[in-house]
Amino acid sequence: MIFATRTRLDGWRAREAIGGDHNARHWLRDHGDMRLNHVALTVSDRERSATFYRDHFGLTERVHDDEHLLILGSQEGTLLALSAGKPGSEVPRTNHFGFQLSVGEEVRAARERFRTAGVRETEWQDDGNFVRVQVADPDGYRVEMFAF
Repeated sequence: MIFATRTRLDGWRAREAIGGDHNARHWLRDHGDMRLNHVALTVSDRERSATFYRDHFGLTERVHDDEHLLILGSQEGTLLALSAGKPGSEVPRTNHFGFQLSVGEEVRAARERFRTAGVRETEWQDDGNFVRVQVADPDGYRVEMFAF
């Protein structure tokens, strides 16, 4: 899972953002390995959100504290922590988190599954080299699947 701050990335820029030769790579070389460990979201209904991320992104339950927190995880170990509360009223278009898939065909298949399930698509891009679909979760958070 990675964070991206641009709404449209061509394949070259996506490669540069994820693994290209830039200042962050040099900093990491000097300061050890770093990877994203978790994303925490405040959601209106933890169970509904957990079901969404389990069904559509393959995350599995890791921790379920009835009083406060529900944590899901990816196969790679990145965690999504869901806390009950009142989410922000409007999620800005550029705020999102993304799951990288191996090939564009997997993204196209995920898009079809989202459509079949009635999940609201917020953005779609397919230029052959870079394919991405962005959808809204039950609280309006934007979640992306992409490949390049």
